[in-house]
Amino acid sequence: MPKGPVYYLGQAPLIDRFTVGTAVRFVALLFVLGLLVLFPAVAVDAPGAEWRNAMSDTRKHIWFVLAVTILPFVPIGLLGGMVVPLFRPWAGSLIGLIAGMLWVGAMLLVALTLGAVIASRLYQVIGDRLNTPLR
Repeated sequence: MPKGPVYYLGQAPLIDRFTVGTAVRFVALLFVLGLLVLFPAVAVDAPGAEWRNAMSDTRKHIWFVLAVTILPFVPIGLLGGMVVPLFRPWAGSLIGLIAGMLWVGAMLLVALTLGAVIASRLYQVIGDRLNTPLR
């Protein structure tokens, strides 16, 4: 045993970073998916708009929520990826930068709109406890 402080220089081993990072991302995804129906409920001033009710409603339909949340973004990602090679002739120029920024902005606008639509439709479909009046 060394008698002084032990200093570790460098990054953690790859397996530790992968395992911890994956676990943190998975927990964050479940938390965000659980609260996804809360935002539309708060927007319409639903009687049971609490985080516990949102988590309860989502927990009963977690696979449905996961599929409905991820699958609509696949075509948008594919479209965004297919258009990127068209910008290659202007790589490194001001025109390429502006065109790329406009394309990313357009894709973000579509993705954010789709996210709002998904959240509100999920609230309509699975928001049982969110719509029940408080006792």
